Amino acid sequence: MSSILVTGVAGFIGFYLCQKLLSKGDTVIGLDNLNDYYDVKLKCARLQQLKENENFSFYKLNLADRESITKLFRDHQFDIVVNLAAQAGVRYSIKNPHAYTDFIEVLESHLGKKAQKNFLPMQPGDVEITYADVDELVQDVGFKPNTPIEVGLEKFTSWFKSYYSI
Repeated sequence: MSSILVTGVAGFIGFYLCQKLLSKGDTVIGLDNLNDYYDVKLKCARLQQLKENENFSFYKLNLADRESITKLFRDHQFDIVVNLAAQAGVRYSIKNPHAYTDFIEVLESHLGKKAQKNFLPMQPGDVEITYADVDELVQDVGFKPNTPIEVGLEKFTSWFKSYYSI
């Protein structure tokens, strides 16, 4: 059993990682600032599920709050830290809308609605291109995602409709 800090715990990946770690008997401390970039109620619902496990505790903190983060590390001895916290906002689709034609169209077909698209100019903090290399992750974990976008979006829309009673 390990003591593990997971940042971004209320997000999709953080939530499911914590569920897996808790099922193994690890002690998990979750950290999230619960910003409103997307539905805070959804984030709170995820946290509520995690809080049902006695090996889970939660801190509402922002990673930019150095004093609080320092105190957290002073108060706890973590064996592992998994940093999944992120501020979403990369808008590659603005410059390359064609790259997001095979996502929006698939999503539209599963929802049975046409999207109302509002293309905006680059926003402060946006980047024109990002680079992701998951080779080391694949090597370390032995897993490479291969779910087609159509399958993933079908499952997402099914969950979305169920969660929001649509």
